[in-house]
Amino acid sequence: MDEKFASKFEIKILNELTNKTFDDLAIILKKIGGLDYRKKVYIGNICLGILEFDLKELKWKFQPYAGYYLIEKPKIKLKNTKKRIKGKKISTDLIENLDEFKSLQDGYVGVEIGNYVGVGIKKGDQLKIKDLIQK
Repeated sequence: MDEKFASKFEIKILNELTNKTFDDLAIILKKIGGLDYRKKVYIGNICLGILEFDLKELKWKFQPYAGYYLIEKPKIKLKNTKKRIKGKKISTDLIENLDEFKSLQDGYVGVEIGNYVGVGIKKGDQLKIKDLIQK
């Protein structure tokens, strides 16, 4: 894979998309397959997500991975369960802050359950857990 440090322009794009300040951090970008610009974003050995330029919409996008929610506080808290939830759609009775969940827009959301944080995809009143990692 092709690896490089993020340029000032790429850091500026990340700052705008995430509402964070990555100016003083050493960010590594690893090129991955795609039509145009598509790279995994790393700080240390933690993958934060994918930075890409969408050729259809002609705009930059950031797709967060579970590692991103180690630096960003997750919005959704889940009740502890013995069920395996990674990769599954979960019922709303497992969501502790259901009112906040319903007020969020569809798309990627941070989730927290016990000692784990991760990323889920909200679509309507459903939540699918995409990935979890230990804090």
